This record gives sequence, C-alpha cells and structure tokens, in this order.
Amino acid sequence: MNRIYPWFEDLYHKIHLYKENEKLGHAYLILGHEGLGTSHFCLFLAQSLLCQSENKSSTWDETCQCQSCGIFKSGNPDFLLVEPREEGKQITIEQIRKVSHFFSLKSHYEGQKICVVNSAESMNTNASNALLKILEEPPKNALIILLGQSVGLIAPTVRSRCQIIKAPEPSEDEIMALWSQNEKNSFPLEPRDISYYGNSFIGRDQLKPSIKELDSLIEDLHALAMEERCPISSAKKYSNWKSSEFFNSLELLGRHLILMSYGHGLRRLQLSTLAKENFSILSQALPSDSAFKLIASINLQRNLFRRSPGVRFLDAIETIFVQWVTKTRRSS
Repeated sequence: MNRIYPWFEDLYHKIHLYKENEKLGHAYLILGHEGLGTSHFCLFLAQSLLCQSENKSSTWDETCQCQSCGIFKSGNPDFLLVEPREEGKQITIEQIRKVSHFFSLKSHYEGQKICVVNSAESMNTNASNALLKILEEPPKNALIILLGQSVGLIAPTVRSRCQIIKAPEPSEDEIMALWSQNEKNSFPLEPRDISYYGNSFIGRDQLKPSIKELDSLIEDLHALAMEERCPISSAKKYSNWKSSEFFNSLELLGRHLILMSYGHGLRRLQLSTLAKENFSILSQALPSDSAFKLIASINLQRNLFRRSPGVRFLDAIETIFVQWVTKTRRSS
C-alpha cells in the first residue's frame, strides 16, 4: 500500500474491515485540519473500495490496472467528487442535485457508488438541505464521505446522519520518518504539504513560503507591534500570496509564540538572525493567552473567507493585522 501518509493506514484498514464484514455505513464525516492529507486519503480510499481485484485491504496498490482503477483518475462513473468550484466559493444546490442524479444511476461495475464532498463546510443552506434528503434515504450500495475541518460549521441535521471520524494526526516520529523517506525519494507526497496543528512539534517544512518570505512576515508583525507601520497598508503586501500559505504561515508563527512563552525554542523553524531577534521580542511581549486568541482569530478569518463569497482575502488580512495590533500594543 502506498500514497497515503502513514498515520492514515490504521483507518484505511479499519474501513476495509467494515466492508468485508458488511458493516460499512452509508455516510461518514471525516474531520481534520488542512494539510493532514485527508483529501488524498479519501481519494485513495475511494479507489481502493471500488477496485475489482482481490486482497485489496492488505496489499492493494493504486497502480492496479483493473477496469475500475484503470479509469479512476480520468473519470470512474461510480465515483463523484464534489467541492467548491473556486477557493472561497460555496458548494451549491446544483452540485448536490448532481449527487442525487449520480446515485440514481445503476453502478457501472455492479458494486458500490462513492461520493466525496470536500470542504463540506462550504455547502450553503440549500445544498445542505438537498444533501440531507439523500442521507435520509440513502440508495443501496451508496457511500458518502464528507470532509471538513469544524463539525460546528456543518448543519446539525447533516452531521447527525453521518458517522463522525476524527482524522488521525501524526506524531513527531512519524513526520521525521516521512522526511527521511522523502530524502530517498521513496515517498510520493511532499512533506511541506503537511500543515499540522496541535502537536508540540512544528517544523519549517510545513510551510510553502520561502525563508525570506517568512522573515518578511515576522518583520511586519514586529513593526506593527512597535507602532512603526499601519495594519491596513501592511495588509496589501500579502494580498498576492496564496490564501492557504498566508493563513498557515501566520498560524505557525502564532503557535511558536505560544511555545516560546512556555520556554521552548524555535525548534526547526529556520529564520534570519534579525527575524529571530524580532520574534523573541514578540514572544516576550505577547502573553500566551493573547496568542491563543490570535490563532482563533486566524482560523475564524480563514473559515469566513472560504465560506463567504463576499469576504475578500484582503479583508481577512486587514482584520487579522488590526487585531494583532490591538493585542500586542495593549500587552506592551
């Protein structure tokens, strides 16, 4: 078995065991932070569940050339992926109606039909209600997998009809082992795609921005805290960043501020000498409880940007920087 992060292997085998014992449910909601590899895992899982070969639960490899696997990436008629058409957009009722039509058709390979709904929080009210009707009367051999980051952002009526699974999270040892494998070109996914929150280990390879860009972000945060720059004008500098890179980078720095407030070092976060000095000043000036509140604000703005078409990326950056100024200047 390959092409999923090792922390998903137990869940993979567990779901296949459910199917073998005819105990597989019709709907699952998998919750996990962005970057854990959840979407990769679900695509891998869906292909393996639809595979027509034998012994796939223990030895299956996505290079399988059975009829189902051979056309999976180009378009397997028994698989449907639903996700926002653009970053920050909603999943619409028209997209969910396609799910209903998808399940109304007979299975092409006379087996299971699987639909994965990525960024389930992005469903608007009408879309959620339309999906609810499918969940209330699921077609035979239908499997619906919802992927989300926050259970509270998914309609209660929808989540109550799903079995909820918390995505496994990697240990420091697993991440380090993954890096070691990647150095030998034996693991297909980039370590920098890991955007892991909650573990005391935080590494530089979960960031896509360069060290220079990260230094620049720290310089601006320091200047804002020292009343040397305006949050509105500073925000414009980051409007050309990819939103995921900005939010993930800022949250990573926030978590390092928390670690440093409890006496931990910068670990594997590589910065210039000046950036380290500025970051040290910030860690001393900002109480840990304020850092936690800032991280909560970052996550709030990230979710608002994704779920609300009217929220511009620049608006989210400005809000975070204004709150940063309020917290740091009040603390100092």
